[in-house]
Amino acid sequence: ARALSIRERCLGPDHPDTAYTRNNCAAVLLELGDLRAARPLAERALAIHEQALGPDHPRVAACAHNLACVLQGMGDWPKARVLLERAIAITERSGGPDHPDTAGHVHSLAALLQASGAREEARPLYERALAGFERALGADHPVTTTCRNNLAGLLRQSGDLAAARPIYERAHAANERRYGPDHPALAMTSNSLGTLFRDLGDLPAARTHFARALALCERSLGPDHPGTASSRNNLASVLLALGEREAARAE
Repeated sequence: ARALSIRERCLGPDHPDTAYTRNNCAAVLLELGDLRAARPLAERALAIHEQALGPDHPRVAACAHNLACVLQGMGDWPKARVLLERAIAITERSGGPDHPDTAGHVHSLAALLQASGAREEARPLYERALAGFERALGADHPVTTTCRNNLAGLLRQSGDLAAARPIYERAHAANERRYGPDHPALAMTSNSLGTLFRDLGDLPAARTHFARALALCERSLGPDHPGTASSRNNLASVLLALGEREAARAE
């Protein structure tokens, strides 16, 4: 907020650099969950960039993406989809279909479609985004790994557990190679593997992965963080299914 105030004073409220800072402020508010405050900032940032730089500038794509994320959080999926499709079109023209920004917009559109229940439409977009990230960033880059994990999640939700398993395992292995065995990033992929093995009926394997995710969350996030609570609940559900009621109660 302070940076935005300074730029408004020095450059004026409608300068593209001021709008860029406004877009960043909207992104911060989005991360904090304050969607009502984020929306007008994101809308104004987009409008200023369109007027100052033209409708096909890469910054317009970035602002459209940001506003789409805000609108998705508010439940306005149709408008969010239009904005993400526009962002994809802009970056395809300016950077090409293999640019990492294009892959990022495609990945967000896939996530939107998955959230809205359009899984068949989401799958080829996840696959396209993953291929783009692999080419631009490498197979073990954190962004690539997140996309791979999300594709596996979509396959699991669709009931294709056999296809999901190697993708989850590859994402987990990439995190281990990049960060080592004790990094918080492994909590995400450990939880994902735990969920997969639970769905496959392999409860001992699910227990191992959920227990690891919980330990990582407790160390990195603390015992009272919502992510830690979610991991603890996952482990408790498997312990209960295994008949270990006292251990489940302890969690």
